[in-house]
Amino acid sequence: ATGSRLSYPPWSGTPYRQRLWLLVGSLAVEYGADRYELESGDCLDYSVDLSTALEVLGAGPCRYLLVISPQ
Repeated sequence: ATGSRLSYPPWSGTPYRQRLWLLVGSLAVEYGADRYELESGDCLDYSVDLSTALEVLGAGPCRYLLVISPQ
């Protein structure tokens, strides 16, 4: 739903990388002090070492695929 938000604190374990592919909808990703606004088909690759928040933008559904990598 529009405005839905998930927030994660900085990861305290061994850092790892993840890649988020936005399949449907619009999504804002806040990674530390940076903000990225993604549309369907966009991809964002980032480490899990800073606080992160995901917020649904727009009125439609939002679906994404998250792939985790050790580095």
